[in-house]
Amino acid sequence: MTQRPGGFAALRTRLVLAALTPLALFLAYLPLRAGLWVGARLGDLAWLTLPRRRAVALDNLTRALGAETTPQERARIGRESFRNLGMNLVEACVFYFRPPQLLLSRVEVRGADNLVAAAALGRGLLGLTAHGAVKQMWGWWFPIVVVVTGGPPGSIVGDIVIRRRLPK
Repeated sequence: MTQRPGGFAALRTRLVLAALTPLALFLAYLPLRAGLWVGARLGDLAWLTLPRRRAVALDNLTRALGAETTPQERARIGRESFRNLGMNLVEACVFYFRPPQLLLSRVEVRGADNLVAAAALGRGLLGLTAHGAVKQMWGWWFPIVVVVTGGPPGSIVGDIVIRRRLPK
């Protein structure tokens, strides 16, 4: 169980959120193509200005891909990953500040009839998903959107995974 920060840390968190909310609202209301472009540029900015995070990304890519790739290829993959993070930030702003139907209009849902048919059996449904990477955030968001937009009633259960460094 995690404890909420108290005192100065809680105040600092609230002030940072208050300062960033107008930016998040701006990002949420950008047209789709413009928002994704801005998100990619935010990823470029993060790549350039967060050297420790960049080093972690490159170290992980080196450990995962090793001799299969050159340092230049790993740097390209890392930078693209940061761009995806920036675009995901914009998508998160859309998710939190716009109606869920907006995101659903951008997604093709296949197999929804299977979900409806399974729910009609009256025996309950269990859906499992993992949040292993930013691109997989839809694994968390989609069930929430389904419930909010009138799909079968349900609950979402999550857990915090504590980051641990893998042995080298």
